[in-house]
Amino acid sequence: MGATPKTKHRRLISPKMEGAFTPEVLKMVVEDSLGSEFQPHLWEAFDDAFTDYWDKELGIGTWFYFDQMAPFIYEKMKEKRILVSYEYIEKMSKIVLDFIEQIPGVILH
Repeated sequence: MGATPKTKHRRLISPKMEGAFTPEVLKMVVEDSLGSEFQPHLWEAFDDAFTDYWDKELGIGTWFYFDQMAPFIYEKMKEKRILVSYEYIEKMSKIVLDFIEQIPGVILH
């Protein structure tokens, strides 16, 4: 008999839990969603660019457009000379936004 293959345990992460909108939780959501495709070395740069977009570009009460977020993050990463495909950034952005959209009190139009 061969060795039993290890299975990756998924974490239970709820958008309704306290502190759901934190970098640590969003990282776990992205990591769990991407599985082996997740590139941990890109997370910090992605999170920094996402934070810039969310805090500085959007601000409170501003209309949100998904099609502007991924290009913004991609350009920020290029400025830091981080090589990553636009498709990967777009995928990470979608995962983050899908999760945020489920957090009570957050409305994305």
